[in-house]
Amino acid sequence: MLRIGDVERELPGDIEAVRTIDELIVVRFTPIDPADEPRNVRAFGSDGTVRWTIEPTIGPLGDENPYVLLSERDGELWVTDWKGMEYGIDLEKGTHTVRKLRK
Repeated sequence: MLRIGDVERELPGDIEAVRTIDELIVVRFTPIDPADEPRNVRAFGSDGTVRWTIEPTIGPLGDENPYVLLSERDGELWVTDWKGMEYGIDLEKGTHTVRKLRK
């Protein structure tokens, strides 16, 4: 359960990390349903509304993987998947802006 002010939001799994960037609250969770794994990051406004669910990782259909690291660098959101790819994320849309191999 995520609480933002007086609003409670149920997530489809346990919260693993939270980052706040400006008025955006970004949450990475471990999904209960494997179908939610490639979309395990959500952003909420300060009023508790869902702003976006992250774009899935790049890969063959059915081979998308979860994000395992969530970080903020100089006001930018970065996520890393379990295969070692790092993605810069558009804070307005939840889409990838930059992709690079971290390994």
